[in-house]
Amino acid sequence: MYRNSGKFRENFSNSLESKTDRGFISGPGSNSPPTRNTLTVISIVLPTARAWADLTLWTLRSYDTQTNKNFEVILVEDGAPSREIVDLSIRQWTFPIRYFNSPRTADPNLAHKNHARNVGIKNARFDIVFPCDCDFMVMSNFIERVLALYALALAQGQKFCLYPPCAILENSPHDINDMDWSHKFDAFLSDYRSHPDRDAALRPIQAHPEGMHLMDRKLFELLGFYDERFLGWGANKMELQRRINEAGIKQALLEGCMLFHQPHPDLHSGDNHKRPEIKRHNIELMEDLGRKRLNDEAWKKRKTMIQLPAQTKIPQGSLVLDWFIDRLPPSSLSENPYSQRIERTILKGSDPTAPIVLFGPWIGEFGWEIARWQGAVRRITEDHDGYTLVVCGDPGHASLYPYAHEYWSLPRGLYEQLLTRESERLIPEDAAARAMAAVYGVLAEEVLQKGCDLAHVPASHKNTRIFSSSPDSQRFVKIESDRADAEFAEFIRPASDYVCLFPRRRDLNKQKNWPIENWEKLIDWLHEDRGLGSVILGRSEDTWNIDVSGRPHAISTISLQQDRRLGINIALLNQSVASIGSECGGPFLALLCGCPSYVMGGTEWKQRYEVDENPLGTECLYVESSGYAHPLESTMQGVGEWLSRESFRARRPAPVAPANPSFLSGEIHPDWSVQVTTNPTPQPDRLSILKRLERLEREVGM
Repeated sequence: MYRNSGKFRENFSNSLESKTDRGFISGPGSNSPPTRNTLTVISIVLPTARAWADLTLWTLRSYDTQTNKNFEVILVEDGAPSREIVDLSIRQWTFPIRYFNSPRTADPNLAHKNHARNVGIKNARFDIVFPCDCDFMVMSNFIERVLALYALALAQGQKFCLYPPCAILENSPHDINDMDWSHKFDAFLSDYRSHPDRDAALRPIQAHPEGMHLMDRKLFELLGFYDERFLGWGANKMELQRRINEAGIKQALLEGCMLFHQPHPDLHSGDNHKRPEIKRHNIELMEDLGRKRLNDEAWKKRKTMIQLPAQTKIPQGSLVLDWFIDRLPPSSLSENPYSQRIERTILKGSDPTAPIVLFGPWIGEFGWEIARWQGAVRRITEDHDGYTLVVCGDPGHASLYPYAHEYWSLPRGLYEQLLTRESERLIPEDAAARAMAAVYGVLAEEVLQKGCDLAHVPASHKNTRIFSSSPDSQRFVKIESDRADAEFAEFIRPASDYVCLFPRRRDLNKQKNWPIENWEKLIDWLHEDRGLGSVILGRSEDTWNIDVSGRPHAISTISLQQDRRLGINIALLNQSVASIGSECGGPFLALLCGCPSYVMGGTEWKQRYEVDENPLGTECLYVESSGYAHPLESTMQGVGEWLSRESFRARRPAPVAPANPSFLSGEIHPDWSVQVTTNPTPQPDRLSILKRLERLEREVGM
């Protein structure tokens, strides 16, 4: 009946969300707990694949032993989702882990791992990024030593790239608590050896042939990430190393911070770098790219930016705690600086010297974002060609803005405070100011680093419904999922045709809530009477938590990791027979995804749902009822008649081959805790930065 089975399903959905959207643990043995003005958290990017699941497991176990827990792991599966890799992402680790999948192209010879690396880098939450092969284990002091040496390199005020030495384990791991760390070295890297017992130190080097690159994420952006056109494996890292050398980036070996390659048979199959034609292709491509860079103006601009002296860096979101501290009540300030960070997701590349156009931050309800904001942003972007387009809003909403270059997620601490907002409830002035402060802090950092003289903010937090639904003000298109989200939706969707449900639960306006027991009976009736599965969409914070563990005909996605949930929901709506929901923002999303919607409403919004804010003309039935009273029996009868129409029978997609039952339910993982301290040291050159910010404020009319 369903795509996956057994214990795997029981632990998937809730575990995945809860371990990805909480804070971070400052573990035992950490000498440098996170502070708001220092870089102390690292994103480890591990590209992997189904054939590498066992090796990846041992690598994750080695990170589980770290004395310093100030890191996250981003697990990127090369190809469509597999049970083996997703299972690793939902295990109970002592560190946060997030899962992404990276669709493959038709060419089996391409080094698809390059794309997987880039996916991880672009979705990293933190400034330090370390893309590493999934078969390299580390000793328990690895993170602690790396962060200490990174801080030492940062204090030198130059752009730099660091390399952990690589060794080869002589024996396969058998017990993480009793590891045999005996190792040897590859002759190819004979000049870059170290020893795990050696004191941690930076050893300057001229150039590394192809090492695992540990850098600030902004350097990866300026360098242009890994080139995805190489075949096989290895050449991609060598080519990036050439760009690092050409850009004059300082390089150092991380003494005493070793990586240990697990012994294993050749698992590359088509990715065999030793084939002569692949070698020839890679050499020719590398030389061709080098020649083109000689006259590439964009590359010259990037090199100029890289070679500029390191400027005073404003930590993301620090202005919430510094510059705006006199404007906000003390009670509104979070004790956790990470909850004040703007998280930047890179959607596609842009000219690093281009001026920035910032849209937002959007801090209104989801339904109004769909109907009155995202279409307006699309329309305005048509007039801003040649700019870096940045959209800022709720965490996880990047899927609504695929044309933007970056998506900045509002600070999660602020987002959690705004979850209870309702249409008639005004957003507190201090909360709105905090959102703007955080956004302007990151914007100021970007302007300072890029040397831009212009940053435009075409929206105000004081009125989030400033755009009408007229064609002159907005541009609406069908919302489609990207390929990665579509593959994941295919991985979890019911084997039968299904209906998407929006069982909204409001803390205010409770009269709009349809009882949870009605939703449960509707789910069972859809299966028994109509042969349809049910997929529950929404957020765990404001959606009925319907128990699907005893219902093999239903799945719930409300606890999927926040930064992917909306994209996966869009993919599920694209393939759904129909959607059913109470009056909320979900049906507006369904209509723009081309999914017919049955809406249980009151007596005032029928025209709005069916016509005014249904720009694609998707089939919609808004059922009116005084006081939002919708009896179960009459609702099931109405839904049955609506689903019996010829248009729905024609819409049904081809059935999926049955799999074993049971998926997407389970126990919530314990919340992550955060231990932080406040750094009272004033920032260098603070006065000059504030003057720049004051000028920026005047220019954008804040």
